[in-house]
Amino acid sequence: MTLESALDRVGELIAATAREHHCPTISWAVAIDGHVVAAEAHGRLADGRSPSRHTVYRIASMTKSFTAATVLALRDEGLLTLDDHLTELAPELASVVGPTTDAAPITVRHLLSMAAGMASDDAWADRHLDIDAAALEALLVAGAAFAVDTGTAFEYSNLGYALLGRIVDRLTGTRVQRHVIDR
Repeated sequence: MTLESALDRVGELIAATAREHHCPTISWAVAIDGHVVAAEAHGRLADGRSPSRHTVYRIASMTKSFTAATVLALRDEGLLTLDDHLTELAPELASVVGPTTDAAPITVRHLLSMAAGMASDDAWADRHLDIDAAALEALLVAGAAFAVDTGTAFEYSNLGYALLGRIVDRLTGTRVQRHVIDR
């Protein structure tokens, strides 16, 4: 099978799946060596227009997988371990501590597995997307909301992934978004 025929087949499968599941819109692209080699869009946007390969979608929590992959790559490169404490990697985040005086220190592993205990309905959920380090630190000084003690249970946390992004920023000297793109 050639690349061209494989891409044609991918397009057919995505279009068929979108029709079958009544997806309002769907866009996809394949890039090789940083160059888009195929892209399509299907469906109708809310305003009735057809989407294009340039339509911007909010991908929300799908960015967490990019953050996690980046953190694990830094682990593989020896820049951190999963058991490193948050405050060892980003001392300016020392105000982020568990809800009790005897709470376990928050580790990279806790953040990756959403076991740091931070509340899932945290009001900061999307604020970290374009926030700089100083603004994130200012928010954290006010205190993070915790639902459970660190390491005791799964608790979905947008803020935990913002903290992982800050660790990537510190270790690479580059904003996490830029680091992901450059990799």
